[in-house]
Amino acid sequence: MGNYTTYQDRKTPRICIIGAGFSGLTAGIQLKRKLGLTSFTIYDENTDIGGTWYRNNYPGCACDIPSHLYSWSFEQNPNWTTKFASSSEILEYMKMVTQKYSLYPHIKFQTLVTETLWNELIKTWKITLTNTQTGFVKTVQFDIVITGTGLLKNPNIPVEFKPFQGTIFHSAQWDSSVNLSNKIVGVVGSG
Repeated sequence: MGNYTTYQDRKTPRICIIGAGFSGLTAGIQLKRKLGLTSFTIYDENTDIGGTWYRNNYPGCACDIPSHLYSWSFEQNPNWTTKFASSSEILEYMKMVTQKYSLYPHIKFQTLVTETLWNELIKTWKITLTNTQTGFVKTVQFDIVITGTGLLKNPNIPVEFKPFQGTIFHSAQWDSSVNLSNKIVGVVGSG
């Protein structure tokens, strides 16, 4: 595919994609497949791709719809091992597709997008990035921003739970070091 130029000055757009879950990866893949563009960077605060499927690793975590429906339309997976695939199987599928479409070189891990500001004068986005390991902050400019952050990214633990004296954690931040044997466990929510 040719290099598309859609801007008056004939340059290739600089594209920022926020998130390396299904949405962000889809954006990167389709920019390559449909438009022949490779001038994008995907930023994700985690250490690998997957979004929700990377973060959620609690026992029994699985897709709640039939697995064959939970595939990219352009990259169907006929090899799901169960009707409702586990989070680890979904994550492996996502990694395989990410490698197939050579997205890893476009991804900056452990990088949190902390601010996006549109500059009307120069018609660009100013993006503020923070390295989650070092705390280093920098700003970069992009012509286009695509947000691929999911709804299940930020766990919500109600403030009313603060006085609770026992161990408390959200399923999106599962603490596998906690031994739940012979414990009374309360589960709040069914989301």
